[in-house]
Amino acid sequence: MAGLLADNARFYADVFRGRRFEGRDAIERFLADSGFEARGFNYTSVDADYAVVSVSLRRRLPGGGLADSTLAMVLKTDGEEIVCIDAFPSVHAAFRSLS
Repeated sequence: MAGLLADNARFYADVFRGRRFEGRDAIERFLADSGFEARGFNYTSVDADYAVVSVSLRRRLPGGGLADSTLAMVLKTDGEEIVCIDAFPSVHAAFRSLS
């Protein structure tokens, strides 16, 4: 996904304590440092500019063990680039944001 990000992409991660990131480098740094590993995804095209992606995530906990979760994202594209990502706690919330 990082290869599809526009240089000036934005990532609104309210599910991560209201964090916001501007620019491909900042987004890539956050994703690399988060410790999350994508285990699978489901992609639903909404129209020519928007898609909803649900991602199964796994993260190693500092004290040992693993934590699994799911994250839903609304991707806004411009041509072949992702220009904005909004993260939501559920697919339902992601679709609701588009209405």
